[in-house]
Amino acid sequence: MMDVKEHMCRANQYFVIGQNRVFGWAVVVTANSSVEATDTLLQHVNKDLSSAKNDYDQDWSSADKLRKFADKIVSDTKGFLEGTYNSSALTTYTPERFEQELQREQVDIGRMVCSDELNNWANMTDFMKLIARYVTSNMKAETCKDVSMHCHGSAHGGGTGSIVRALCSKTRGCSTPGPSKSVITRSGCKPICNVELQAEVDRAICRDKAAAAVVDATKEYFGAFESFHYMPRGSVSKLINIRQGCLGLRQASAGNNNKAGELADSLCGRVSGTNIAVQETYVTMRWLCPVSCGCTVSLGEGCPRSCGRGLNAVAVDPCGGGLFPGDGWINFTRTVESGTCHDIDRRLRTSTNVQVCQIEKAMHQEACCANAE
Repeated sequence: MMDVKEHMCRANQYFVIGQNRVFGWAVVVTANSSVEATDTLLQHVNKDLSSAKNDYDQDWSSADKLRKFADKIVSDTKGFLEGTYNSSALTTYTPERFEQELQREQVDIGRMVCSDELNNWANMTDFMKLIARYVTSNMKAETCKDVSMHCHGSAHGGGTGSIVRALCSKTRGCSTPGPSKSVITRSGCKPICNVELQAEVDRAICRDKAAAAVVDATKEYFGAFESFHYMPRGSVSKLINIRQGCLGLRQASAGNNNKAGELADSLCGRVSGTNIAVQETYVTMRWLCPVSCGCTVSLGEGCPRSCGRGLNAVAVDPCGGGLFPGDGWINFTRTVESGTCHDIDRRLRTSTNVQVCQIEKAMHQEACCANAE
């Protein structure tokens, strides 16, 4: 044992090791000094786990003790929420869970709401805080406020911007259709944020916004769009009359300049020369110009669902129309699991809880309603 220890102490310590997530092969890179070799999150965690003492006063001195620590994170929820099991890494309790976490591509843990996970986990564990610190090189970062300036980076996915957006989805504006700190891409955002965003858009009437509103909402957007598509600065304004708002898109599509037409298609996120929406990795202008972008023909992300019923169609209120908003009648005296059909209909008409209204309709509409003869 002494010979092994002596060999390890005299050996090269100036390197960092990683492992390819897809194929599993090991990757190593030299470091210029011991400081650089330890200046990574993995080296930080390795030091915490292998040292006799650590900043968390946790005893991880054996495999059995580390396993018990991981088990307590799961079994003692109250203790975890209070920060009793704080550590620098996400500690898993089985090899299978370890592999799952290595393959995780989205920060979809925690509450099913668009939120700042960095802030939410701050009092429970340091592992997210350390991600933010190392990826932004701000070793004093504590909350999303400290790293929000990095949200705009890495527009094409991956990298600092994508990670910060994952940790700070609410601060970044991932659920807001308008301009935000990264304006052109939502890569990294918690998936639930996209759902909340679409729900917000779906409240809109299927109608293009006024030119002044479009101009105001795209002050930063076109520059970010050009950067994302590797276009020279000012390319959009040279090909499209952006002062005309949505009309400028229609004019570009109807004109004889093929480049202008293709650019309008890209801004709308549709297949060139058609109104067929495609799933884009960048923010399009559909939420501003749903009609001009073809949402009445092909509903894509960012299109109000009301456009499925045509121009100027208003959003459907799942609550306001009661159980049966159309031309039909309700058997008010029939009793279903949560009361009479009359009670349910009245409850829906006075409710503002869209989630509950949608479920109640799905559950009881068939039993309570019938089409008029």
